[in-house]
Parts: sequence; C-alpha cells; structure tokens
Amino acid sequence: MQLSRRKGISTPIIAIVIVVVLVIAAVAAYELSRSNATSTTSSSSTSSTSSSSTTSITSPTTTTSVNTATGTGPTTLTWDTGFAPSVMDTNLGGAGGALDIVISENTNEQLLWYNGSCGTCVVPWLAQNYSVSSNGLVYSFTLRQGIKFQDGEPFNSSAVYFSFNRMLVDDSSAFFGHGVGFSFEIQQFLNNAYDGALCGCSETYNDTFVNHVLAENFVQVTGTYTFNLNFQVPFTGVPYLLASANFADIVAPGFVMTHDIPFWSLASNNYTLPYKLPLSGNATTQYHEYYDDLMATCNAGVTPSGCGQSYQDVSPIAGSPGYNGPVESGTGPYVDAGWDHTTNVVTLTANNNYWGGGWVSKIKPYFQTIDIKQTTQDTTRALDLTTAAKSGAALVTDTDLAQVQNIINRNAWLDNHTMISVIPGVTVNGPNPISEVNFFSIADNNTNPFTGKYLTFQPWSDVRFRQAIGDSVNISAINQADNLGLALQVDSPVSPAYSPTGAYNTSTTPGYSYNPDMAAQLLLSMMKSPTTTFHFYNGTLAKPGFFNNTFGCTALGANNQCSNPVTQTVLLQADPTRAYDTAIATAIVESMNNISAAYNLGLTFNVQSLSTSQIGAYQYGVIGSIPFCWDGGWPMFYPYVLDALTGTASQSAAGYPYIDRDNVSALNTLYNEAFTAATTGNSTGFIHLTWKIEQYLNNQAYYIIEGEPEYITATTSNIHGYFFNPSLITDEFGSGTMYFAAWYSTA
Repeated sequence: MQLSRRKGISTPIIAIVIVVVLVIAAVAAYELSRSNATSTTSSSSTSSTSSSSTTSITSPTTTTSVNTATGTGPTTLTWDTGFAPSVMDTNLGGAGGALDIVISENTNEQLLWYNGSCGTCVVPWLAQNYSVSSNGLVYSFTLRQGIKFQDGEPFNSSAVYFSFNRMLVDDSSAFFGHGVGFSFEIQQFLNNAYDGALCGCSETYNDTFVNHVLAENFVQVTGTYTFNLNFQVPFTGVPYLLASANFADIVAPGFVMTHDIPFWSLASNNYTLPYKLPLSGNATTQYHEYYDDLMATCNAGVTPSGCGQSYQDVSPIAGSPGYNGPVESGTGPYVDAGWDHTTNVVTLTANNNYWGGGWVSKIKPYFQTIDIKQTTQDTTRALDLTTAAKSGAALVTDTDLAQVQNIINRNAWLDNHTMISVIPGVTVNGPNPISEVNFFSIADNNTNPFTGKYLTFQPWSDVRFRQAIGDSVNISAINQADNLGLALQVDSPVSPAYSPTGAYNTSTTPGYSYNPDMAAQLLLSMMKSPTTTFHFYNGTLAKPGFFNNTFGCTALGANNQCSNPVTQTVLLQADPTRAYDTAIATAIVESMNNISAAYNLGLTFNVQSLSTSQIGAYQYGVIGSIPFCWDGGWPMFYPYVLDALTGTASQSAAGYPYIDRDNVSALNTLYNEAFTAATTGNSTGFIHLTWKIEQYLNNQAYYIIEGEPEYITATTSNIHGYFFNPSLITDEFGSGTMYFAAWYSTA
C-alpha cells in the first residue's frame, strides 16, 4: 500500500481563488466527460439542443465482476487495516481519511458515479439522466424510481433537497472545528459569504444563517423525481463533483432527523434545541426545523468550536449512549451496523433489498457481514492473511512495502512487471496507479520550529541550491531498489493520467537530473556568489542583511578546498515510516555531504525524522514553516489537472507555495492566466499555460519529484470482483475506494 500525504485540504481557502480554480477546471472536465463517452465501454446516448444538453446512460457495461456466486463460500469478510475511522458522517467527506471514504462508498451513494472500469468515466447512478443549460448554471436531473433507503424510506427529490442543504448548512463543520469538511466544494459556486471556509469570516450559526443558505435555491424541486441544481457560477466539472465521495452522498431525511435530534438531546451533550420530535408542518418545514437544531449544536455544549456530532458520525453500537439501531441512512449495498470506538471495529451488514446499482450487471452484496478492524502491526496483518488463506476465510489487508516484498515473487515483478503471490490462497491486486504525484517539497522563509524566528541561512531560496538537490539523487534507481519500482516516473507534479487530454506535456524537460558533478558546480557557484535578495512569503522584500546565505569560502585554495569554511547545517524532513521517502532523503544527504567534504564547504546535511502529523502540526501552527525539504503529495478530489495545480502552483491557502512560505509571484501569474483562458473558453491557451506551469516548476525545482505511486492490496483468493478507483483518493492515506458490494466468493 503506497501511502500519500495531502496538505492544505482543511485550511480556509481564499474565496475568489477557489471559485476561479474550479470554474476553470470545469471547462476541460466537461470536454473530457464528453470525449470519454466515445472511448469507454459504457453505452450512452447524448442529445443536445440550442438550450441544453442531456446525458442519459441507461445501459452502462463494466468489466468489474459482481456477485454471481451461489456456492458455499464464506459469508463474512474481514478487512485488516492499519488505520481507524475518523469521521463517519458523509457531510464531512474525507476530512478524516481514506478509510472513512471506503466505508461510506459501501453504505451511501451519489447521483453520479463511475462506470467501474475508468477512473474518469462518470455515469448516472441514483440519477437516471441529467441535462445542462446552455449557460452552464442549471443542471436538471431525473431520478431513478423504485429505490428505497435502507430504513424503507422512498428515495426521491425531497431527499436530495434535504441532503444537499444539510451539507451546505453544516458549512464544512465538524465537532472538532469549522472548515474541515467539503461543503465549500459546492458553496464556492453559490454565495461565498455563507461558507466559513471561503468568506474569510466567522459565521454566526442560527436561523438567519439557515435562511440565507436556503434562499440560494441550490436545489429546486420540480417533481417527485425531478429537480434542478441552480449554480451562481458556471462549472462544467459538476459531474465529477457529484460523483465524488467527499460530500455528495444522499441520505434519508426521516432517518437522519429522527436519530440526530434524540442524540443531540442527550444530557451529556448540553445542547439547547429549539425543536423536539415530532417536528411539525410539511416536509420543507420539518427540514428547516432540523437545520435550526443543527445550528443550535454549533459552538455550544460539548462542541464549543464546532458543530454537534450526528448519529451517523458516532455510529454507536448496541449498549452505548444514544444507541437507536444501525445507521440505515443510505441507499448502498451495506448498512453501517456500528462502530466500536474501543476496538475500532466497524461492522457492515448486507442490505439484501439493495436496488442493484447503475451498471447493467446488477450488484448483489454477497458477504452478509464485513468487519473492518484496525490492526496496527504489519506482522499481525501478514499473519492474519496467511491464516485466513489456510482456513478458507475471506480477508483483505493493507500492505506496506515490506509486507508486499514478503507476499510477491520479487523476481517476477522486477523482470516481468507481474504480481504473483508466493503465499498459497492469496491474490495480489494491483499495482494500481493513484491519481497523485509524490514529491519532496522545498520550503522557503524557514523558521526555527521551537521559537518561530527566521533562520539567517536560507539556502532553499536559491534556485541553484534546489537544482543541486535534484541533481544529487538517482530517484529512478532508488525507486527500483527500495520501492520495487512502485512509482511511475513523471517529470512534473502533473501526471499523464490527469484530464483534460493534453494537459500533461510529454515535451516538458526536467529541471534537474542525476548528476553529482553538476550538483557540485551549482553549490560552488552558490558559495562564490551567494544570493543577496530575499522575499518574505507575503511578497515583501527583506532588508539587506536580514538573511545571509554565506557558507564555505569566497575562493577555493590550491588544494581545491576551503580553508576555515563558514559552516552551515541543512535539514531534510522525512517520515521514518515511509521507507521510500526516507531512502530518497538519505541518498540526498549522503551525496551532498560527499560534495561538501570533497571541497570542505562547511555544509552538513542531515535527515530529521518527523512523522507526517508532526510536519503538518508545524506547518499549520502559529509558528509556520520549519527548515526543511519535506516529503509530500497531492492526491486529487477529482481527476482534473487544475485540482493538482491548485496545490503545487496556486499562491493560495490551499497551495503548497503558501504552506511552504514561498513567494512565487511569476508562478501564480501563470496560474491565474490559466484560469482566465479556461473561463473564456480558450481551451488551447489553457493547455499551453498548464505546460508553462509544468516547465516553470521544473526549471525552478520547487518540487523534487518522486513519482506517481501505485497501490497494492492483498486478499484471500476466494475474493473476486476487486474494484479500485484512482480518482477516489483523500487526504492522508490515499487508499483508493474498494467497493465491497462487487466482491464475492466462489469457494
């Protein structure tokens, strides 16, 4: 399992920047969705008029296996994972991690989803079809009929109205704070003033706020099974967002209201709710009263800096406070039967009344019970896998690099790129490329992590130093030797898999390559003529003498070395649990120390071991950036190039240049020009601007590219129909959605 790190997701984002980001992303995303309709195995019919275009997919086909077994195989599946869930309410999306997404994708569903064979091929799911107005502001949906929620409620337009407005009213808020969910993904196309992550303000959560949100008329019900989504900013990437696992799930209104309100009414929560059950009036009035109750939990009681946990989020087990049965709020093939917070085991049970899904080959959940349990020790997970294979049990396990090497035939993989298990009864799924590029991110404006004071020595601000770092390490060789070659080599933070087609420039030249001699020459040049001009991350020019990049000597002696050099120390940060990252950091340090020793430059390079959470704590704390070149990555919310460039090129609160305290005005100018090209329909100009951004990032060496990671899962061989979607990746763990409904046993 290749872990990934996404930073900056939960931080508040500047409103105008985010609006433009996704508006532009829309243009090419829409063109991609249209071009994919002719290149995939899905059968679709698309008609258009002068005022709208309609997408209707009634008979999609898929290569993903579904349950056809009627034999005597195991009916319980166990998933051994190294992680525990964080938040289970679908309003919060991936705020906690990929594990939450994997669970919710099996219990809840969206209007649109993926066709099962393509990570960018969106098809109607709960929706039967939809059309888009000519101005791109109105998406008109027709829903499938006859679908029921797990508690028996009918699925209809009213449920869509309740779900999306609940998400907007919740305002990206969790019990631990505001701005951590993903409602801003939709709200940015409405009125940013009513989103705490976008408005740059502190929202007051009350009935007035609810009225403002509802007045946006985002969901306009036009019939029992028809409705419009009314946007205030055109965004043709809407299909990708509505297929996202981050926030777009539809929940059962009756279940949610009758379980959340009693749970919030527990004395231990110390909330004062304006409404109790039974709620009054018609459905719209009851929804409004529920939203007001939700507002009453915000910044109150046990959640003084967030909003109350919902029943879905707590997912209580029998006997725990407030338990009122399983969480039957979704339409998915599995029901959340409870989350034991002591053992960190989540139990799912089959929804035997599941409607079958949007593919031609209908899904029927084979496993009657799924136990998702946290097993932190790699050795224990490996033992569990072997034991399950021998006994005929069904088990899937997370696999780290060390475990993979014990499972596969190493020679078969390295020689033929073939994954063959050496354990009888075990199947290796993958490798599957993840929509992410991993890299070492170069930080600037470095500070002492303990005092917050700027360091005088700022070598990373010099492009020669950054290029020397890139020239000092043979990442391809390390990938092969220390990572089994499980990272696809790319030349920039943009992957060839990103859409739209052509966004990745195959002609982009690397700004560095493995060349220790060149690294040495760059260091010598930097030593002899050190940089004297520095900018703070807010663009202000530093006063002369505030920073000093002097090291070594002004000229080498007769022995080609410095005598009495000025000494400096340089740190690279790496998470010791990430073997590949640590191997790269160690190689850089060894190579650079060898160069320094050869010329007696006085530079000492060290690897500082910090966990990913420690690195994040330093970055997001009041102290700010620390002196490091750190291992990171940018897995995307949806498969679009600007979602990647938001992190690596945009000078915003979401982007790495901001987090790393870099002031890269030229790069931000290119990024804004790309926005303009996309929003004005200049698709050719947009593509060429993404190429310029890629080349600029390479030339300036702001990121030392590790590669695009690949993901591996080991299962017992009696599990079939494995479905991995590279687009459904979230912040911390990047595991890719695994769809349990499509897994079955033929044993």
